[in-house]
Amino acid sequence: MRKCLLLLFRICWLLPNTMLDVDPGLEWSAVEALSPSAASRFLQSIENLASLLLPPSGSPYNLTLPNLELQSAQMGPEFEDFNKGFDTDPPLRVHIEEEELLRCGQNVTVTSLVLKKLGRIMPGSRGAKARLGSLVMSNSITASNGSVSQVEVEMTFGHWNGTSGGQEEEDEEERVAQCVFWDHSLHGRVGSWSTEGCQTSGAETATKCTCRHLTSFSILMSAHPVKEQTSDILGIRLAGGAMTCIRHRQPSALQMFWTTIPIIPDHWSC
Repeated sequence: MRKCLLLLFRICWLLPNTMLDVDPGLEWSAVEALSPSAASRFLQSIENLASLLLPPSGSPYNLTLPNLELQSAQMGPEFEDFNKGFDTDPPLRVHIEEEELLRCGQNVTVTSLVLKKLGRIMPGSRGAKARLGSLVMSNSITASNGSVSQVEVEMTFGHWNGTSGGQEEEDEEERVAQCVFWDHSLHGRVGSWSTEGCQTSGAETATKCTCRHLTSFSILMSAHPVKEQTSDILGIRLAGGAMTCIRHRQPSALQMFWTTIPIIPDHWSC
């Protein structure tokens, strides 16, 4: 029975994995013409799926697909630190202390998700003033009394070397790393990167982010330090649309995931 549930869990993640392969050029440009909140709504749908679709109970669960990686652990009544590393390019690590998890309640499930190609369609990935310097990581915690949003989480983001992941250097100017999260509420729910609630520290090849909330995070590499007090780093507005390949009824968790995304024209296919 557990093998069947694990297979179903994997299948449910295959669709977002496929959608992350969207061409950031011509294909995504066509999607951008439909709605101003495409990338933000796509990311929020993935976040919802991670918190709603929990792996079967048992030992810690890892899932590796071409465009995303997931690590999950279930705790209670025994607790320990959630400390996971991702052997991605660049490498990432997440750490949540046991004391933080104890405050979440019982039957706690912690899920950390790395989205390898999402940055290609998010604002800030190729700007003149700033660009994404690493992958996007999304963290969620679900307890017996519901989802948890306020937890201190430490993340370490390895830096792209300038050519990996399509992040080509456009100049030789030294850039400053800044921890950011995607705030879906900014610009009339269009969304934007924000530094609020996060502290930044690190070295030349990696940046450590300590944040007091759970959502999707990355780092921006800017030509000049970003003011900490602003909640909208670059005032980046995203023009976008959304896409889905679901036409039929799905299991409840997956159906809730995709109902947040408008259907694209019929000539689109995955």
